[in-house]
Amino acid sequence: MAKESFNAPKPYTLRLDDQLLDVTKQKLRLARFPEEQTDVGDDDWSQGAKVKVVKRLAEYWADGFDWRAARINADFNQFLVKVNIPGYGPQTLHYAHQLSSRPDAIPLLFVQGWPGSFLEARKIIEPLTNPSDPTTQAFHVVVPSIPGFGPGEAPTKSGLGPMLTARGFNTLMVDVLGYNQYVT
Repeated sequence: MAKESFNAPKPYTLRLDDQLLDVTKQKLRLARFPEEQTDVGDDDWSQGAKVKVVKRLAEYWADGFDWRAARINADFNQFLVKVNIPGYGPQTLHYAHQLSSRPDAIPLLFVQGWPGSFLEARKIIEPLTNPSDPTTQAFHVVVPSIPGFGPGEAPTKSGLGPMLTARGFNTLMVDVLGYNQYVT
């Protein structure tokens, strides 16, 4: 998107690269794990994730998870947009945007945890955009990926920390999507 104009969203569809997927699975199968710490209980995660849990997760991602069946494209309306982040410069952002059909819907910016991805919003988008109770507030949900953590571009220069990322997300909400007011 290097030559794209600013603030002009383009629909995005995630495509799986077969070679990258094969290499990822191979790396997961070849991963080496440390021994479990013996002086910390099974329910005590104060020293980090349990090795046995990480092993199970790696095995699942390598051999149990059906990458082709993942419904990422079906579950999200995704876009890429090049924005000019004040104090930083140009950056292409990835985001999901789901509109509510309700006329009283409030724009909501949902920011993922770190490390994480926009997929964290998968289970909340539908209840937020189309609540089953008509008296419950509805939202237009915008879920950007933190630059470098998802389908968007990784920053090409240093300095894009939390404050500048927040400015970028504000540019997305106000200048790109036209939401002069929103909640987060």
